[in-house]
Amino acid sequence: MIFLISCGKETEDVELQVLEGTGTIWLSGGLMYCATQVRMENGDTLIPNQFNTEIMKLKTGNRVQLKYQELEIRESGCTIGKDCKIIEVKVIE
Repeated sequence: MIFLISCGKETEDVELQVLEGTGTIWLSGGLMYCATQVRMENGDTLIPNQFNTEIMKLKTGNRVQLKYQELEIRESGCTIGKDCKIIEVKVIE
């Protein structure tokens, strides 16, 4: 008798957790990956995975409160930060 053994794992769609935090906008003005960053107070550097018009209206140095999701797949190729999806941006005055 021949038995076939499958070692494949079933993949599940994992819903990403929505996180919140405060940070500072950093825009390099370049068109390369990593040109738009949010440097968080907890020490993390976030790299938005999409063109975010709310962030692009701000200036380097603006403080913001964010709601975001960290992405598990490194889309930007930027080694200095965490890829994320920005959900909400509020400027702190």
